[in-house]
Amino acid sequence: MVFDESHKLIDAARQMYSIVWDEQDAEFIVGLSKVNRRTTGMDELTVLRSQLAEYNRQIFDRLAGDLAGNHTREGSRIEIVIGSMEKIYIRHMAKALEQLPLSYQENSGQKMRMQGLKKRCQELTDKLTVFLNSGNSICWMEKRENGRLALCAVLMELEQVLFRDIWSRPIPVIITSGTMSVRGDFGHFKRMTGLSFAALSRIMETSKPSPFDFQSNGLLYIPERMPFPNIRDDRYIQAIMEEIVQIVSATHGHTLILFTSYWLMERVFYGLKEQLSDYPLFLMGRGRLDVISSFRRSGNGVLFASDSAGEEIDLAGDILSSLIVVKLPFPVPDPIMEYQRNQYEDFDLYRRDITIPEMLIKLRQWFGRGIRREQDTAVFSILDSRASLRGRYRAEILNTLPTMPVTDRLMDVEDFIIRKKTDSYFMDKDREEE
Repeated sequence: MVFDESHKLIDAARQMYSIVWDEQDAEFIVGLSKVNRRTTGMDELTVLRSQLAEYNRQIFDRLAGDLAGNHTREGSRIEIVIGSMEKIYIRHMAKALEQLPLSYQENSGQKMRMQGLKKRCQELTDKLTVFLNSGNSICWMEKRENGRLALCAVLMELEQVLFRDIWSRPIPVIITSGTMSVRGDFGHFKRMTGLSFAALSRIMETSKPSPFDFQSNGLLYIPERMPFPNIRDDRYIQAIMEEIVQIVSATHGHTLILFTSYWLMERVFYGLKEQLSDYPLFLMGRGRLDVISSFRRSGNGVLFASDSAGEEIDLAGDILSSLIVVKLPFPVPDPIMEYQRNQYEDFDLYRRDITIPEMLIKLRQWFGRGIRREQDTAVFSILDSRASLRGRYRAEILNTLPTMPVTDRLMDVEDFIIRKKTDSYFMDKDREEE
């Protein structure tokens, strides 16, 4: 058995072992159980459909909290507790779901459609059972991309489930990834995936350096003048914008800028449109993968993107010769992380075991966008003061990233680009086509 790109295994496992009860699940079933013709038993079916919709609405209304309304951005999450009143509604929903296919068959005479309805009712009933017996699960509500709500649950002891279902089986497993270890240590990965429960005699580890020559083909730029990252501080935002303008000018575009905040990304993008008017600018919103193709064709563009672009895109060659990390990609707190935090009595131990390794792994993934082929050359910039000479995480960051020269001078950035790039690099696409 082979697991490739295994840094994504934890996310995949959470998806595999999680339950999602979408607000629209019951609405779909209500629509599916609609009968157009009037019969003597229609009153019972109408009541069941109405009850199902009402119970569903009551549960989501009671648990939505701050996610209710249009003011909350998509992707927001809140931890929830399924209380006694919600459990009463869930039991009522389960009962209505059990009766609905029978009533539908009596009043519609459509056996094939009844089978589909019965299957959907059973699927939702199975989800309800998880939330009705949620003592061993982490439960939360989130706002989906379509603006609708969803109740989610995942087992608390997911690592033990993974060990039971995968690692305890007498089948050899090969696990590979370019960003699985932290400074050559696989401890974080093993803890998060349940491999730590396996016998030491069954595990062989090896960590290899990058095959690319970062020492010659890369340059790490960390300015020493950046304020502490605080998106509520206008001075911090202004400093970010000024630094981006200087870096883009020094590298003649060809830049990917990675943000951890959509709000800050949009603020900086629209704030710099005029100052960076010499370069094609692209804003990558949620799901806007088409922007990547436009950026690739631009020749010397500047792409403002979220952290998802730091893992999923391949931009080899000169088009991406400058990667700017605006803020260190610490994991965003969510109900799962809150549960993990509560397992530690000492916050410093939690930060050492969970948040710092998560940040370092993500940062290595981001840096992997910059050099994709042996001949690629790139400048990497970190605009977070916590990576500066006096920054809290500088040593860990430098020990984790590929070894390359480090500077805090823009002059070194300009000199690197001039030395490493050919004449065609400095001609924008419009001039080349003339």
